[in-house]
Amino acid sequence: MKQQGFRLHSHQVGLSLLEVLIALLVLSVGLIGTAALSINSLTNVHSALNTSLASTIALDIEERFWLQSTQVASPGCLSGPLVDSVVLQPAEDDWTRDSPFLSLPGLRITREGYESDGRSARVSIRLTWTESRFGDTTEVFDYTFSAPCLRPQPNGN
Repeated sequence: MKQQGFRLHSHQVGLSLLEVLIALLVLSVGLIGTAALSINSLTNVHSALNTSLASTIALDIEERFWLQSTQVASPGCLSGPLVDSVVLQPAEDDWTRDSPFLSLPGLRITREGYESDGRSARVSIRLTWTESRFGDTTEVFDYTFSAPCLRPQPNGN
């Protein structure tokens, strides 16, 4: 008896539809994973940029502290409230108003601690900002520095 129309082969040639669909599924999962990693990478790069900027702002505040310490009328360290008014508030204003492309959204700078023994001062500050690009979160950067209490130079030199 002879079969008509179909010929059976012992060796298959080509791919079946099922094999092609499984290959597409594996490829799709791989592409979705790659896209997720790319988004995660962008988030981390953006976060690193903001942390670097916060570090730069903190160093700027430390330099402002040193500058203001040389210009105080009375010998000794700047007081805690004076640090707020002549160092922190101007820094916050400058970094939010004058640098729109290099600013942290919703930047707030607060003094978290201040200790002075008359010879040196230890200042702790906290920078907070709102991260809204990848979800609304509040980021925090704490920075502490120590500086000697400088004496004003005669004649402003």
